[in-house]
Amino acid sequence: MQKKTNILLFQRLIPHYRVPMFKKLNEELGIVVCHSRARKGASLQEQQKLDFPNEVIPRMYFGKSPTAMLQRICPALRKYKPGIVITEFSLSYVTFWCLLFFKLFFRYKLVVWTHGVKSKEMLKPFGSRQSKIQLWVYNRADAVILYSQKRMDLLAQHVNKPEKLFLANNTLDTNELNSIYNELQAKGKAGVRIKLGFQHKQNIVFIGRLVSAKRLDFLLEAFTSLESKSDLGLHIIGSGPEEERVKAYTKEHKHIFYYGSIHDLLLSSSYLFASDLMVIPGYVGLSVVHAMSMGCPIMTCKQGPEGPFHSPEVEYIRDGINGCFCDNSVKGLKNAMTGLLNQPEKLVDMSKKARKTIGEEASMDLFVSGFEQAVNYVRK
Repeated sequence: MQKKTNILLFQRLIPHYRVPMFKKLNEELGIVVCHSRARKGASLQEQQKLDFPNEVIPRMYFGKSPTAMLQRICPALRKYKPGIVITEFSLSYVTFWCLLFFKLFFRYKLVVWTHGVKSKEMLKPFGSRQSKIQLWVYNRADAVILYSQKRMDLLAQHVNKPEKLFLANNTLDTNELNSIYNELQAKGKAGVRIKLGFQHKQNIVFIGRLVSAKRLDFLLEAFTSLESKSDLGLHIIGSGPEEERVKAYTKEHKHIFYYGSIHDLLLSSSYLFASDLMVIPGYVGLSVVHAMSMGCPIMTCKQGPEGPFHSPEVEYIRDGINGCFCDNSVKGLKNAMTGLLNQPEKLVDMSKKARKTIGEEASMDLFVSGFEQAVNYVRK
C-alpha cells in the first residue's frame, strides 16, 4: 500500500527533465505528484516510467490547447486527504479552477506554482485583462512559488502579501549535469572535439526546438556572412518546423552541421562543452541551464516590446559576464558574435562564470528549498 502524504502536487504532465526534481521533492518533503498522460501526437510528451510515488489521473482536453486540461482530482483528494495542494497554474488549466473550488470542502492550503508575470508583459506587468485575473488568483492563493527572482520582485509590488511569495529557481538536474561536466573535463576540450569530429578552431552551437520563436533565421543569416572570414563552425541540434530550412543551409554551407534531435544527455552535453558559445537569438528556456552547466556562455537577443519573449531562465544570463545580449536584428547578432569570438580570453572567463552562476543560483537543492519554504509558511 502506498504511503500516505500530506502534500499533493498537480501537474498536467511529467516531462523527462522534471523527473529528478519531482523525485527529490518526494524524498525531501513527501510530495506526491498527480499527473496525466499527454494526448497522442503532442509536442510535449510525459515520462512514462517513474521511480517515485505518483498518481496517474484521468483527464480530458478542451480544443487544441496543450494547457486546457481538466483532470479527475476528487479520487486523489479523497485518498490522500492533503493538508497542502501545490498546483501549476495557467488560466486555461481547468484543473486549477477545480482545485480552487474544492478547497472549500477539503480544507487544504493552496499553493500556486507559476511564472508569475507573462513573458510578454515583463516590461509592463499586469496591464491586460488576463493578467489582472492572474493577479486575483495570486492574492487568493495561500502561497505562490515563482520561477525566478526578477518575476518574484515584480509580483511583490502588486500582491497584497509579498511575504507569501517564494523562489524556486527553475532548473534541471544539476547533480547529473555536474557529473557529466567532470567526466568531459577529464577528457579535455580538445579531446572531446576530436571525438565529435569538430573541424574548426572556433565553434558555435544551437540546441533547441527548430521553431520560428527561436529566430534561427537570424543565426543562419548572421553566420553565413561570417563563415568565409574565420575558422568557425556552427552545430545545430534539434527538430521542428524549421528543419528543412536548416538542411537547405547545410547543403550550401560546409561550415554548418545539423544533427537532428539528440536525446542522449551525455552526447548533447558534449557539444556544449566543446563549443565556444551557444547562440539562440530568440526565445530561450531551460537550455540556458544546460549550456551554463557545461561552461558554455550564451548569446541571445534583448527582449523588447516586439520580442523575443524569453522564459524566466534568461535571468541567469549576465550581459558581458557569463553571456551576452545583442540587438534584435541580424546585424546586431553578427556584430555581437564577431566581437565576442575575437576575444578568446573573455570567452574562457565567461565559461568559468557561467558554471559559477549555475552552482550559486540554479542548483537542484535551491529548487527544493523554495518549495520547502512555501510549505513551512502555509503550515504555520
